[in-house]
Amino acid sequence: MGDQWFKQSYQGGHIITRNSVPAVQAGIYGQIYEKWVELGSQNSALGFPISSEFVASDGVGRYNIFERGVMYWHPEYGAHAVTGDLLLQWAYSGGIEGVLGYPAGDPELQDDGWYRQAFADGFLHGKQLSTFFPAWDEFAWDDSAGGEPGVLMSRQAANYDKGPAGGNKYTDQVVLETEDMCGNEIILRRGWYNSDASRKDKPWGYDKIRHKHGVFSLWSVSTVFENSCINRIEGTQQVYEEEVYQVKCDRLFLNCEQTGQSFVYRGIYERNIYKPGATEPLGLRTFFPVHNEGTHGSSDVTPTWFSTDIPTLDLW
Repeated sequence: MGDQWFKQSYQGGHIITRNSVPAVQAGIYGQIYEKWVELGSQNSALGFPISSEFVASDGVGRYNIFERGVMYWHPEYGAHAVTGDLLLQWAYSGGIEGVLGYPAGDPELQDDGWYRQAFADGFLHGKQLSTFFPAWDEFAWDDSAGGEPGVLMSRQAANYDKGPAGGNKYTDQVVLETEDMCGNEIILRRGWYNSDASRKDKPWGYDKIRHKHGVFSLWSVSTVFENSCINRIEGTQQVYEEEVYQVKCDRLFLNCEQTGQSFVYRGIYERNIYKPGATEPLGLRTFFPVHNEGTHGSSDVTPTWFSTDIPTLDLW
C-alpha cells in the first residue's frame, strides 16, 4: 500500500499494519471498510486506519479512528466519515452524546462554498475536509508571562512549534477565515482555554468561545460577521455588536420561521500585531452574549440554538 503500510485480508475483514514507531495494527471490516474504499481508501481525507473497530459509548454504534478523522457506523444511519473542521466542530458539540448525535450523511458541497453534513439531530457546516485539528489541549498555552509559555502549559504543548501570531502551532492554527460586511478581514484561530483560566490569563480564540461561551458552529460565527460591520474601536481592538435572531427550519430547509428568540453578541477582534516575534494578529479574541439583551438572560453561555439553527441579523 506504500510508505511501509501493508494490508492482510481475511474472510471476515482486513488488518492494516505499518512498520513504524509506534507500530500500527488496525482491524477494519463491514460497512466501515466498504465506505472507506468508496471514499478512496488511504487517498481519501481519512488516510489510513490507525485503530481497530471500537464499540461506541452508547453500546450501539461502532467506529474506527483514522489518520485524519473518524468513521462511525450506526444500524439506522450506516457508516459515515467525519473529517476536517466538521470533525473539530462535532467533537466540540459532544460527539455522539452531544446535541447532534451520530453522523447520518456524507458532506455535501453547498452553493456558498461550505460543506453541509447531516447528523441524527441536525447539521454542521465546514469549509474543508482534509485539515486535521488536534484534540482539545486545555493546557496549550499560558499567556500570563507576556507571550512566553508558563505554568499552565502541557508537556505536549511544550513541543509545539512557534506560531505566526506569537503563540504556538496549536494556538495559532486558523479555523475560520472570512470578511465582515464592510470588507474587513476576520480570522479565528484555535487559541486556548481551560477551566482554571482567569481573565488575566488572557484565554482567547475558538477554544475560549467554545468552552466558556458555548459556541461550536464556525458557520454561525461566519454568518453573523459577514452581516456585521465594526460597531466601535477600543484601543487596538475592533468591537462588533449586533442582535441575532433564531430561525428554525425543517429537515429539508423548505420551511423556515423565526422563533422570537434572540440575543446580542459581542465580538472582540485584535487587529494589531503586538506579541513578541509575531508576524500576524491574533484575530478574534472572543465572542459572547451580552447580558439581558434580547430574550437572553445573564448567562455567559450563548444559547445552543446559535450553533444548531440558523442565526440571522434581519427581522425579515
